[in-house]
Amino acid sequence: GYAMKTHYVPNTPFTMYWGGREVQGQCKWVVECDDWQILDDFVMEWGQLFCYKDEAIERCTEWWEENSRYYA
Repeated sequence: GYAMKTHYVPNTPFTMYWGGREVQGQCKWVVECDDWQILDDFVMEWGQLFCYKDEAIERCTEWWEENSRYYA
């Protein structure tokens, strides 16, 4: 594989990367988080794959604003 560039989603615990050929289908932006509980809860609501970088950033940011208090 190639080195994946990790993008940090500002003011959230999320990161994301372009999955490219590793990922089936059109949705290639993969959201990740070191805290598996946060990632699990986010993925249940929004999923882990997005077509557009901006959309992924928006979802992560909005979700964290609404839910961050539960993970203090």
